[in-house]
Amino acid sequence: MGRAIARLGVVLASVCAVLAAVAFRGSESARACGAAGPYDFDTYEAEDYVAVYNRTIELAAAGKAVTSTFSVADNGEVIDLRYQGLVRGPRGARTSAPDPAARIPPTILKSVAWVESSWSNAATAVPYGGVGPVIRSFDCGYGLGQITSGMSDPTGVPSARQAIIGTHFLFNLAESARIMADKWNSAPRFRPVAGNGDPAALEDWYYAIWSYNGFAFSNHPLNPMRDPLRGGGTDTSPIYHCSDPSAPSYQTVDGALKFTYGDFTYPERVYGCMKYPPQKGGKRLWAGQQFDMPHFELEVVAKAFDPEGFTACENAGFSGGCPKMDFPTTILPPPGSPSATAAPETATPVTVTATVAGPATATAAVPVSVTASRGAATASITPTLTETPPAGVTTHRDTTATIDGGLVAALLGKPVLEVEGPAKAELVTSGPGNLTVTLAVRNKGAMIAPFRVKTSARWLVVRHPGDPASRTLDGGVAIGSDLQVVTQAPSATRPRIAQAGYTSQLLVTLVYAEMPPGMSTGTVLIEPLWGSGKTYILQVTATKAGTQGLPTRAIVPTASSDGPSE
Repeated sequence: MGRAIARLGVVLASVCAVLAAVAFRGSESARACGAAGPYDFDTYEAEDYVAVYNRTIELAAAGKAVTSTFSVADNGEVIDLRYQGLVRGPRGARTSAPDPAARIPPTILKSVAWVESSWSNAATAVPYGGVGPVIRSFDCGYGLGQITSGMSDPTGVPSARQAIIGTHFLFNLAESARIMADKWNSAPRFRPVAGNGDPAALEDWYYAIWSYNGFAFSNHPLNPMRDPLRGGGTDTSPIYHCSDPSAPSYQTVDGALKFTYGDFTYPERVYGCMKYPPQKGGKRLWAGQQFDMPHFELEVVAKAFDPEGFTACENAGFSGGCPKMDFPTTILPPPGSPSATAAPETATPVTVTATVAGPATATAAVPVSVTASRGAATASITPTLTETPPAGVTTHRDTTATIDGGLVAALLGKPVLEVEGPAKAELVTSGPGNLTVTLAVRNKGAMIAPFRVKTSARWLVVRHPGDPASRTLDGGVAIGSDLQVVTQAPSATRPRIAQAGYTSQLLVTLVYAEMPPGMSTGTVLIEPLWGSGKTYILQVTATKAGTQGLPTRAIVPTASSDGPSE
């Protein structure tokens, strides 16, 4: 490791002039989505997460979480996370414009968030009430709603919209509601309409829920790769037990669960947790909902997956015995599933028979029956839900009470971002080393102040003290003194430790390997995404010297702040 010399200077800079002159990292620095993900965000995990996330999800589902657009201070970049509303009606009688007053049943979003993230907004190592990296999936799904859509990295710098979704739980859940509404509204053009297309009917959300995870055949309830007896052997509409022993699908063999999370389709997981909510301290996170689990009309599903193949069928008036969906006559449980090895009877092949008869009209029901047997256990699945519910089918409403939109103000507070640090830094380095400029990002107001970090060059990065070299912070939060921030989670051997508020300590660091020879200039911006405060600007002049073995020195003048110091 080489030596380094650091020299820091402080000058005042014009915010507007620098903003106009800076060009930030372009596509050449974009990071592909993978295990590391494209963006590194910090976030806050609510300590009383049951109450806070219940309330926030209800606000998002009702379209009350974000009701107007807002812009980033100084640069005018607009963030629009407003709820778009829902269309209504069956195929052929669908309303043309979404109604913003039509809400998503909130228990659907609660269950989706549980299935997606187990109601975790931050990574596992972050305690409830703490601040740390946002929870992020391998395919770059962020936060409680595991938001993937629109979170790719085309430029190397996150948009303000991406940053606020990745740093603040309320905006993350607002986007989750928008995505669910988009899936609902895309029927019938891109997916079938369930039932009468009534947003208030829990049963009518089946296709939209399915689509939140991707409208793929892997989530088809009659997919032969899924054990047809996963509902308990006699339940004709299997749903995930969500770890509730009272659920029919909760079965054990030699003390181990026979059917686990991966054995169920995505809609079965979501509906299952809606009916059998997860628990904390013996109490359910939300009130369980009653519904009739929808079954599938194979004609509608097959058409959705192969629309071109149905053109001739539609022209023929759905006659001649179409549609056709082939099922293997014999299947085995999915490799590696508990049902493949847990009990002796599961070694017996599962026999599946399917009959499909074509309807006379597009709205008639398709008689379909699927019978599965293994040993003495038999399950018969007869889909009954069509795009017009059969006579006698009763839909169910979410029993969650309507929430007061005024509660948003308490969740958002009035954050005021302030960054303490120099306005200008001159750095000279002759080799890799810990050459840094220290910044402190504070919230002088209330609640959570999300911010975005932007740098204009790949050799200029921002991270926390102690972060690995692989982490480059793209956004984070500062917490006001009105909110307790947990720094040590309580356990049987250690007490809870908390403090009033949280200041994000940052280091601006040179990446020696990315620096061009000679002198270069770059800029670091820290922008408030919500609330008030000024954009902080650090102008950096960095010189990559050719001399090796120089002694290390640091001359640090008195640092200035973009606001009043404490």
